[in-house]
Amino acid sequence: AKKRAAEASWPETTDNDRLVDAFADLLEDGIFALQWAGDSLDEGFDVVNGHLEAKDPSGERFAGACFFHGQDIDSALNEDGLLIAFGHLHSDDAEDYEAIGRRVVEALRHHGLAPRWNGTARQRIALPDFRWQRRTPD
Repeated sequence: AKKRAAEASWPETTDNDRLVDAFADLLEDGIFALQWAGDSLDEGFDVVNGHLEAKDPSGERFAGACFFHGQDIDSALNEDGLLIAFGHLHSDDAEDYEAIGRRVVEALRHHGLAPRWNGTARQRIALPDFRWQRRTPD
């Protein structure tokens, strides 16, 4: 009841709404985007791979993937921003990874979020000002 009361004061479109829309665009653009993929980075990669085996058994639909995990959600709930992991599904080349990262950043920006990323495969994409406001389902 307390959360529903707080939701009434939230903006019409929250950062979570923007993220949902960005991830939907990425899915259409050939990047598998998954929210809450396990509880840690390693588990997140395992969860993503499991979903990909079911949704794209031929491996031809998606070139890359991105996700965040439970520990990332905890950080966002503590107002420490949200981190998004990403990678290329068919290459270990840093340039290919970085191309996926650029596409993720572009989708996030397109939907009004402000990602920060150093452009390398070694760093996850940060949404330092992300405000976690996920509405309670009806």
